[in-house]
Amino acid sequence: MNVNKNVAELLKALERAKGFVPQDWDYIANDEDVMTQVMELEYMLKPLGEHLGVSKELFPSSTELENDEIKIIVEKILELWAAYHYLADLPEGLPVRIAYETLLSVWDEVVPCCPEGNFHFDFYERDLAQYVNPKRDY
Repeated sequence: MNVNKNVAELLKALERAKGFVPQDWDYIANDEDVMTQVMELEYMLKPLGEHLGVSKELFPSSTELENDEIKIIVEKILELWAAYHYLADLPEGLPVRIAYETLLSVWDEVVPCCPEGNFHFDFYERDLAQYVNPKRDY
């Protein structure tokens, strides 16, 4: 697949951001002074995009993208989120364009950092069922 220049740059930024995940959570969690300083300075409540180090402006509009490009971007977003302990609870069978737009809809949402455990974005509460094809039992 041949991706356009903007998509290639975005994919590089998403991959690069995974390299900034603190790797020594155990050390941070076991030293109360260090943990307090880190939490106050680096991991306070702030927009998701700031935690991840990827600006929402890097993401092209879904109308500018092919379905196969969107699929790859969504996979990379979910990988990055998982590296930072953020999980997206999306309805199964959600079309990739809707998934892409849904994931970006929370990019500016103020969230905590999760050095342990996970932070779930529960997209089941949103009205996404209209986009999912119901499975038929014949």
